[in-house]
Amino acid sequence: MSDASGATDDRAVAPAELAARIAERAGDDAVRAVAGPGGRGEPSAFAIDGRTPSVVAAPADADAVAATLRAAAELGAALIVRGGGTAMGVGNRPERLDLVLATDRLTGVVYHEPADLVVSLAAGTPLTDAARALEPAGQLLPLDPPGADHGASVGGAVASGLAGPRRLLLGGPRERILGVAAVTAAGVATRAGGRVTKNVAGFDLPRLYAGSLGGLAVITEASFKVLPRPVRRALIVATSADVGRLDRLRRGVLDAGLPLAALEVVSPAAWVSLGDALGPPPGDGWALGMLVEGPPSRVRRVIEEVGRLAGASGVEIEAVEEDGDAAPSPIGVAVGALRDLPLRASPGGGRAWLRLSVGPAAALEAAREALAAGDRVGVGPLAVGGRAGDGVLDLVPTKEATPEAVLALFDAALAIAGRRRGSAAILDAEPAVKERVADVFGPPGPAVALLRRVKAAFDPDRRLAPGRSWGRI
Repeated sequence: MSDASGATDDRAVAPAELAARIAERAGDDAVRAVAGPGGRGEPSAFAIDGRTPSVVAAPADADAVAATLRAAAELGAALIVRGGGTAMGVGNRPERLDLVLATDRLTGVVYHEPADLVVSLAAGTPLTDAARALEPAGQLLPLDPPGADHGASVGGAVASGLAGPRRLLLGGPRERILGVAAVTAAGVATRAGGRVTKNVAGFDLPRLYAGSLGGLAVITEASFKVLPRPVRRALIVATSADVGRLDRLRRGVLDAGLPLAALEVVSPAAWVSLGDALGPPPGDGWALGMLVEGPPSRVRRVIEEVGRLAGASGVEIEAVEEDGDAAPSPIGVAVGALRDLPLRASPGGGRAWLRLSVGPAAALEAAREALAAGDRVGVGPLAVGGRAGDGVLDLVPTKEATPEAVLALFDAALAIAGRRRGSAAILDAEPAVKERVADVFGPPGPAVALLRRVKAAFDPDRRLAPGRSWGRI
């Protein structure tokens, strides 16, 4: 195995031997790229945090996935799963990497019963394809991670555990997944949840796999409870240079129990990064974006109530309404831009995406502190956005940042979170940043002991995404 610099390690699995073993077990068409003399394809295109795999495999179906994993197990090869490739930077730098297993050939609807509101999808299915498949039934898939419109896959959304603005309504992948089909590190196909009986080991496997970064098993299929498409929706945007006034509005909206699908905070630099998705930037003002969906009467009631609360808070609002099946959809574009802020704001080089979790009560105050910290450490203007409804904020430098500056921002984020018993993480950054922190997810806490036991039970040889997850398990 070699990394992007061309250096090699002393435990390399011979690329030709691994490729031959996979071809023998899963078919020659399962081998997409092989490094080294006489190789083929471009393994460097699948590098992860500077590490280039010896082999890239793309099995045709779940049986071929199992065969590929058995071949990897025979040689002790370490592997990482790749879905749509939109979240490959999430996690610690892998300790080693021999094989990238691409799931982009595992696509399509496996099962869909509209009356039961259940769908099962092959793991490599792009979320956009899943949305199109459910559209004739007037249903939607409850997944909206960053990159959902740019190739993110069903399995990748589950494995990353990432969610977007509509988490306030939808929950995350862990809350919405019903069942999974997955292959263990040893190459054994398994099923849990959904339409099968409960796993005898007592683990809630579907939820356990969500957010595991592919470190416990390779997901080949996932089942979800789908939702009906809304009849009507509205996006309400409140702006003010006074964050305190917006915070009063946030408290009022949450205290009133209004049925919002999303409640997002947007800093001035974040608004600029969104382009014209929310309209012209309000100078140095901040914004709260509120999405409401449902019957027309509910949508109108919420708009009126937010207007009343905004007036009491000294904040002006603008509201845009549309039918739930509107095409084109200005609201869909705006919500997609908010969801993809980490992808839109980050520059091509020196990328960095930090996440700060502080709870809803402290969301706007923490956002303001993070903005000031960005200026202080030299990564300003910092794009700060995220879910004011549950206090999860994204921090993204809008210009190229040095590793030292990103690390200083991470220290500041940990301090902001620490004052509120929250957490901070580096979700994506250059390898030069990741290799200088103990854990990109921050101090792991006492739960890491349990996580290590779970990892040992599922992957005793630590060959699935070794070192990438919490506590570098």
